[in-house]
Amino acid sequence: MVNSKKSYLFILVGGVIIVAIFALYLLSHTNQNNKKNTYEGESNNWSASYIVDITESTGRKDNKLEYSNIINSNLQLFYKNYLKGSDEINIIEYNMKSSARKLNGQVNFSSQNKAGKVEITSFNKNVAYENKDEEIELMIKWNGKQEVIKLKRNVNN
Repeated sequence: MVNSKKSYLFILVGGVIIVAIFALYLLSHTNQNNKKNTYEGESNNWSASYIVDITESTGRKDNKLEYSNIINSNLQLFYKNYLKGSDEINIIEYNMKSSARKLNGQVNFSSQNKAGKVEITSFNKNVAYENKDEEIELMIKWNGKQEVIKLKRNVNN
């Protein structure tokens, strides 16, 4: 009878230790979530695609819940009249505004041009990002001309 009590107690303590180790593993384990939002739009002379890859991580450190994110974004501009050869474009200015951030600058179209397309990429850590359903405003200036494109989320993505 004494041996069976010792065996029962040994199994019970061993089970509690295994459950405790498993619970600690789950609490300390990092969860990762990946999202991809694609926004598209066009104007008379340009079409644009803005792709946002979001990696969010949550986990525990020093008994505190931590959150972090990594945002990789890629803005692609396509000049529709490229094959027609109607414009010689050197510099493009762009200004993109969303609820989360602003992205603006200049691109040397003649040196980065790949069949009428240029790409602007950015990498950020622990920043706000666009609401998936919002409309983003993109203004493009070139050769004294200006057009505004409303980028909307591609629901197929």
